[in-house]
Amino acid sequence: MAEVIFSAVVGDMVGRMISLLAGQFKGQQCTEAKLRKICHMLVKVYSAVEEAKGRQITNYGTLEWLSELNDTVYQGRYLLDTVGCREQELEDEHADKVVAQPFSFSLFNPAKRVRVAACAMKRLLSGHDVGVPEAIDRVVEILETVSGDLKEFLMLLQNCQPIQRPLAT
Repeated sequence: MAEVIFSAVVGDMVGRMISLLAGQFKGQQCTEAKLRKICHMLVKVYSAVEEAKGRQITNYGTLEWLSELNDTVYQGRYLLDTVGCREQELEDEHADKVVAQPFSFSLFNPAKRVRVAACAMKRLLSGHDVGVPEAIDRVVEILETVSGDLKEFLMLLQNCQPIQRPLAT
């Protein structure tokens, strides 16, 4: 009877662990897709900002709009830099832990085996910080809002004169 209960408990725990890992993997793929989307939208918004920098803008509202676009580009780039730095830190940290430890846990003791497995799962599941997915969602939302109005902004820029700069000699 105890074997049946133990088997059911272990089976349930393994099933939950697999579904948790699958959910995290799916979330990681979703996060990577959002980061690619952020990169694509940043290129569009940044090209509009660069076009505006080559024009003589005299309208205060258009200048405010340009400032908002510029701030959005900075937010997106900051997010990409911080996420990239965190991934690099995790890779560096993992490379540093490859060094052998003379006082490591013995895998022959069942209690230590459970503790080692729990620590490994904790490290595996804590791949991202708690606030990163929310920050990614927030930046995606801001970029979608701003890039939806880019056509109007570019049409307004057509009325502005290009800045005449002498060629460098």
